[in-house]
Amino acid sequence: MVIQDTELDSRFGDSDQDSTGKIFRFYAGVPLITSKGFAVGSMCILDYQPRQFSVQQVGQLIDLAALALVQIEHRLATGKLDHITGLHNRTQLVEDIEDLDKSESGHPRSLMVMELIDHGELQDISRLMGVKTLEIFFQQIARRIAELTSDYRVRLYYVGVSRFAVLFDHAGRTDTVVHANQLILEVQQYLRSKDVVIVGGIHGGFKRIARGESGDDVIRHAFAALYEAKLHHRLLFDFNSEIDERQHRINSLIREIPLAVSEDQFSLVYQPKYNARLKKFTGVEALLRWNHPKWGFIPPSEFVPLAEATRMIQDITTWVLSNALAQLRLWKVEGHSLTVAVNVSSKNLEQPNFVDYLRSILEGNEISPASLHIECTENAVLTGGMTKGVLREIQALGCSVSLDDFGSGYCNLACLPELPAELLKIDRSLIVDIENDTRANLLIQSIISMGHAMGYRVLAEGVESKGIFDILIGMGCDAIQGYFLGKPMPPEEVIKYISNFDYESLR
Repeated sequence: MVIQDTELDSRFGDSDQDSTGKIFRFYAGVPLITSKGFAVGSMCILDYQPRQFSVQQVGQLIDLAALALVQIEHRLATGKLDHITGLHNRTQLVEDIEDLDKSESGHPRSLMVMELIDHGELQDISRLMGVKTLEIFFQQIARRIAELTSDYRVRLYYVGVSRFAVLFDHAGRTDTVVHANQLILEVQQYLRSKDVVIVGGIHGGFKRIARGESGDDVIRHAFAALYEAKLHHRLLFDFNSEIDERQHRINSLIREIPLAVSEDQFSLVYQPKYNARLKKFTGVEALLRWNHPKWGFIPPSEFVPLAEATRMIQDITTWVLSNALAQLRLWKVEGHSLTVAVNVSSKNLEQPNFVDYLRSILEGNEISPASLHIECTENAVLTGGMTKGVLREIQALGCSVSLDDFGSGYCNLACLPELPAELLKIDRSLIVDIENDTRANLLIQSIISMGHAMGYRVLAEGVESKGIFDILIGMGCDAIQGYFLGKPMPPEEVIKYISNFDYESLR
């Protein structure tokens, strides 16, 4: 396409200008379309003055575009260019970082990775918008980022779905951070102008590149900083050594979880559960512990989310169920009748034949299904696609189902009538202030009354004082669990503790 004078063409206007505001008066362009039909851009010539363009010059431009397309096809063939955005990909980024490291310019360089949409949201957005619309959206973003960085010494990359990378070559340390932060703000503003609502928001990770660093390490550090930005709800997070140490620990834990299962680094402790109607302990909750040979005790709050993210939680839950029911069988043989509660995640409930596994392990240990309580969070019940149906099968098997951490997640009143559970476990965060906070007290009273009216039993967890215990008993709470009644303990201490407990002290 050749436009000899853009002022005479309605398709051009004041927006066709360079970064200084000067208007382009001449345009000649050839589309760059790959052999697979992808339009990756155009080879164009611009001028600030109107001009003639001969047939020979048109031919030369076409030839030049063909040469450019050969290079593009080569990069596509060698996997260094993203088909959707036309930007270089992660493979090219690694090479460029290492090539720049060999240069003699001596300029400080840095990398920013930017995530527009959290991967957890991406599937939902893809279903709503459609894959093609989403691809067009990222193409538009790629063009806009290129425009926003036209005055910077940068290279742009598309390094994953909704993830862009910007390689800065700047002389000033602070200057680069300012530009990186400003770029995220401008992309954010662009999305708002397009009425695009990104729920989680845009986040960026920033990494200054040191001499001798490998491209893979630089990218890994930038993504570690991106994770911190998301975790702390920051727009941009600057990488530091503490992040690297924390990320190294996370990666090590993920790799070593299978080893912990196979080498019995895991153990179970049991916390007693007080039955207010029978006025005695009738059950325990099995709680997982990990004694790492290098780092010592690792809290479940650290390693369980990692296991859930990688589906290793299925092997862990299998280990917990196997050991908890074996212990229950041992107590049964000794003449002690207890129930045991085991926590499961939505990924466990989505595991094929999970109910069949429960049935076989109960039969193998000669344990009545009524002695096993399956606990899962309200988030797992309400967000898992298959979980409600599986929980109903577990109930049909004869096991009890408890809704853990009730009141701390997604649950609302409309959900209660259809939740497949017999017991609501009120989260500790709602219990802790009921002695001194009237509104907290009223809230717990309301939850207990409402739960009873709907046919649920109610357990309060995290009870740490007799004052709170007495209030809950007065409210009609069915069961109570917490440090006031007993801390988690090794299995060999459970029976002795329950047998010798001074129940009179609770009256």
